[in-house]
Amino acid sequence: MTWIALSRAILSTTMKHKGVSEVALGALVATAFWLIVGLLVGELRSIRHYSRQQAEHLKAMRAYYEPHGG
Repeated sequence: MTWIALSRAILSTTMKHKGVSEVALGALVATAFWLIVGLLVGELRSIRHYSRQQAEHLKAMRAYYEPHGG
C-alpha cells in the first residue's frame, strides 16, 4: 500500500464528506511536491556556491605553487 493510498484511506475514514478528503489529499500531495522542489533547488544553489569557492581556491593555489617562467 503506497503512502498516497494510506493517506486517502485515513482521510476517508476521518472525514464525513468525500470531497473534503479529496481536497485535503490534493493539498497534501501538492505541498509535499513543492517542498521537495524547494529543497532540491536550495541544494543545487549550495552545491554551485561551494564548487565556485573551491575552483577559486584551486586557482589561487596553482598560481602560488606552480613555477613561474622567471
